[in-house]
Amino acid sequence: MIREDLGLHGPLHMKYLRWIGGWATGNWGESWFSGESIWEMFFSVLPATLQLVIMAHAMAVLVGIPAGVFMALRRNSWIDILGRAVFRTWLTLPVFWTATLLLVAGIRFLEWSPKVGYIPPLEDPRGNLILFVWPALVLGIPTATAVALMMRSSTLDALRQDYVVDVTASEPPHPAMIFLLTLKHTLAPAAAIFALILPVILGGTLIMEQVFVLDGVGRMLNAALNQRDYPIIESLALFFAVWVIAINTLVDILCGWLTPDVRSSGKSPREEWNHLANPVRLV
Repeated sequence: MIREDLGLHGPLHMKYLRWIGGWATGNWGESWFSGESIWEMFFSVLPATLQLVIMAHAMAVLVGIPAGVFMALRRNSWIDILGRAVFRTWLTLPVFWTATLLLVAGIRFLEWSPKVGYIPPLEDPRGNLILFVWPALVLGIPTATAVALMMRSSTLDALRQDYVVDVTASEPPHPAMIFLLTLKHTLAPAAAIFALILPVILGGTLIMEQVFVLDGVGRMLNAALNQRDYPIIESLALFFAVWVIAINTLVDILCGWLTPDVRSSGKSPREEWNHLANPVRLV
C-alpha cells in the first residue's frame, strides 16, 4: 500500500513518466511530515520568494549596469580603480556572512530584528518594504558587482567599435551620448546578465529566507531537507531547474533578436556573450 501510494510500483520509465506528468499538471503529492498538499504549500509561500527575487534582481541591474558603464567611461581613472577594488572586495564576501553580520549589528546597535512571516504589500506596503529591503540588498549587491564588471568589459568593447571612434574623434561628446551610442552593442550582454545572475539569486534566497525568517520557497525547501521530506525536495528541485532553463532559453532568443549579426556569424548568442564576458576581459 505504501509503494502504491508513493508511486513506486511498475517499471522505472513508467514511474518517471507518471511522476513528471503529475508534476506538470499540479499533482505534486503530499508532504510526508504534515500530510498537506505540496502544491498548496508551494503557492502559499511563492509570493515571498518572487518578491525577494524581483527586488534583488532590480537592485543588481539598477546598480550594476550604470556603475559598469560609468567605470568604462572613466577608464583607468581613480573612480574606475576604486570602483573595481570595492566591487571585487565585495564579490569575495559570502552572502550568508554579510546577512548574519547585518542581522547581528541591527539587533546589537539598533535594537532591530526582522519580523517573522510574510506581510503582503497591499496589506501593509511600509511593513512589506521594511521586511524585504535588507535581504534584497544583501542578495542584490554581490550580484551587482559581477554585473558591473561585465558591463564595464562590454562597454569598453563597444567603445572600440568604428562608429563610436568616428563620432568621438573630433570632440569628446556628452557621456549620455556615448551611452546611447554603445547601447546597441551592450543590449545583448545586459540581457544575458539577467540569465547569468538568476541562479545566483535563486541560490541566495535559500540563505536569505533562513537568516531573515521569511516564509518563502527557500525556507520550505530547507525545512524539507532537515525533515527528509523527499516529495517536497523533488518537486521544488524540479521547479527551480525548470525556472532557470526557461529564463535562459528566453534570454538566448532575446539575444539573437537584439543582435542579428550574431545569428549571421554562425555563433549562438550565448557563445558570443561568453566571448564578451571572458574573465580576462574583465581586467
